[in-house]
Amino acid sequence: MKKFFIIFFIFIFIFLSLFFGILFTNYGNSLIASYIEKKVNTEQDKVKFKVDKLSFTFKTLDFNASIDDSSYINVNGKFELFSKEVDLKYDIKINELENLKNLFNYEFKGSFFTNGTFVGDKNSSNVSGVSNFASGETKYNLNLVDFEINNILLDSKNLKIDELLLLLNQPIYSKGILNVDAKISNFNSEKLNGELKATIEEGILNNEVINKEFEHGLPSNVSYGTIINSTFIDNKAISNINFKSSLLDFNLDKFEFDLLNKDYFSEFNLFVKNLEKLEIFIGKKLKGELQTQGILKSVDSHVNVEGNSNIMEGKTHYKFVIKDNSLKQLEFNILDAKIENFFKLVDEPVYAVGNFEASGKINNFKELNGNSFINLKNIKLINEVINAVYNKNINETIVLDSKIDTKYENSSAISKIITSSNIANLDINNLIFDFKTSDILGNYTFTSNDLSKLKDFTKILLRGDAKLDGNIKVVKNKLYIDGKSNLANGNFDFVLNDNIFDANLKESSMKKFLYLINQKENFDSKANLKLNYNLLTKKGDLIGDFEDGHFLENDFTKLVNQFAKVDLTKEIYKNSKLNTKIDDKLLTSNLLMQSTKSKIEVNNSKIDLENNTIFAKIDTEIKDDKFTIILQNDLYNPTISFDLKEILDKKADKLGEKLNKFLGKEKEDEEGKEIINNLKNLF
Repeated sequence: MKKFFIIFFIFIFIFLSLFFGILFTNYGNSLIASYIEKKVNTEQDKVKFKVDKLSFTFKTLDFNASIDDSSYINVNGKFELFSKEVDLKYDIKINELENLKNLFNYEFKGSFFTNGTFVGDKNSSNVSGVSNFASGETKYNLNLVDFEINNILLDSKNLKIDELLLLLNQPIYSKGILNVDAKISNFNSEKLNGELKATIEEGILNNEVINKEFEHGLPSNVSYGTIINSTFIDNKAISNINFKSSLLDFNLDKFEFDLLNKDYFSEFNLFVKNLEKLEIFIGKKLKGELQTQGILKSVDSHVNVEGNSNIMEGKTHYKFVIKDNSLKQLEFNILDAKIENFFKLVDEPVYAVGNFEASGKINNFKELNGNSFINLKNIKLINEVINAVYNKNINETIVLDSKIDTKYENSSAISKIITSSNIANLDINNLIFDFKTSDILGNYTFTSNDLSKLKDFTKILLRGDAKLDGNIKVVKNKLYIDGKSNLANGNFDFVLNDNIFDANLKESSMKKFLYLINQKENFDSKANLKLNYNLLTKKGDLIGDFEDGHFLENDFTKLVNQFAKVDLTKEIYKNSKLNTKIDDKLLTSNLLMQSTKSKIEVNNSKIDLENNTIFAKIDTEIKDDKFTIILQNDLYNPTISFDLKEILDKKADKLGEKLNKFLGKEKEDEEGKEIINNLKNLF
């Protein structure tokens, strides 16, 4: 057995001697050179990498190589293999780094130059040199222990960021000047220490490249600059980072980063002078400025942010959590904010002024679970702005309070809204908004204790009170609202289907209805009204059926009784018809009323709601008497005039007959006719 081991070790010794003997000969060097050439040139037809000289012995190394006659790699000097001592000089110039893709296993681009020395042994060695890396001026010194980096001294000035990105084969997102000054010790241990200072000057984002790569639409190039001061203590980097740009300023104070587990902690301050410039990133045009500060920390791949803001000139506190580049949780609380500042923020006209408060918590954005609460207090509408924007004519001072309590679940927002004002109240229960379809579904209750305050919206003066219950629905951007109420002792219902408004008032009291619409209560009946109106064209029809109607005593009935000797209050109009054409604010109506002794007909009456005027010619027939009543001028207090010519003619005829009889004249006689005509002329 002993003899076997002796022979075996002799064999190994002879093999190694032959191997190293061949390896460090000219023949062995040529084999190594051939291998290197093949490794670099494989699958790179345009590359001509050639080892011009390779002399590798136990004590020296001479390596000279050329690339396409314009680049070279030269390494020469002492290289003692067994004692692991080196004293080398290197001089490297590469004009096209992409030609060495196979060597680096990464496609660098651009040019690179460096020269320097590599001196020392296994226990301690130094690599010192200079470089034109990214067209800058770089000095470096690397201290190695066991030929692994231990300490780093780096001084880089005037590095061009665009060339640095090109070198790394990245799109040219930016231009600018980068300066780096680093002193790092214990690089490969858990006691890494040192300092690093870096600045970016004259930085400009390349909007053309960014818009293409990230599908943004930066309208102009963004200028920026950065100052970074870092201290490394026991594998922790503590940095102050100051970033300023034409978009925003962002500071991280005492940013503490754990180089081992990648956790970090810092105080931050963000200031945006003009929010309008961020429209391309947030998808909404905002105005004004934003100041926020807080704490930023990362634990177990979770990024936690907590801070305060002056948004809407209020007191805002927020927390949110980010994981896997997605927002996972959000909490916020807004106090003492102004609703007018909200309108300014979202670049809308200031429709109202008042106090705004809000709070909320979203636990899961993917499944959308959480809640929010909005409290609007002492909100006063600005009529001048609303009227100008929406072409309205609101004069009533409107002040309201509103509370919006919302629960988020299953990709829906379910809200309860309570709004009270000096003109009306609106409660909406279970208003459901679907975030996937944008559909809305809910039910509401509307109450008004004084309908006269709604004149700016109803366009006619109403009296009394009202309560409406109904449903709201928006499907595929089409609005649907219905409602029911008891009005004028009748049943009222309506449906608004997109632009079409249909309303019905059934079995109501006409007297109560006249009171409701602020008209004189001079008629009563069982009334059925049907309205069809197009909100877009502002045209429609109003049809009315009045059963068993009768006049209530008024100036009209008194005059009729005086002239026709008929008491209209005792006349029953079994079935009367009203047809009205609506053209914006002009109403054109036809009315027919008939009883056993009378007939009343109105054709093409005009009511102008814009100027609150009326013109109506009422043709009246009572027994055998016919006359016309004309209503005109003020809608609510019209001028009344009568055309009684036909009645007076009849009275003159009768009086003339009596006079002729008394005088012994005949009606057909010329003298009798003259007497009658003279009597008519008196009227």
